[in-house]
Amino acid sequence: MRVLKFPLAVESVQYIKLHDAAQILSVQVQDDAICLWALCPDMESTHERRIQIFGTGHDMPADTGLFVGTVQQRGYVWHVFASARR
Repeated sequence: MRVLKFPLAVESVQYIKLHDAAQILSVQVQDDAICLWALCPDMESTHERRIQIFGTGHDMPADTGLFVGTVQQRGYVWHVFASARR
């Protein structure tokens, strides 16, 4: 098992490949980039997880998934959500 980092773009919807049994641990800003950290087992089985990022006060769909965390970057506040699977 290991903790892996996934840099995220500031986009309303994006997809990242995670191990099926991965556990999302945190989302933070590192070197001015939004990054997601996940605890991933040493296995090859992966699937795409939908990541959505919304600014405070922005419209959001009802199916955002699970709340992962809030980060502040360059004066903006972003709220990150992840689906269970694509």
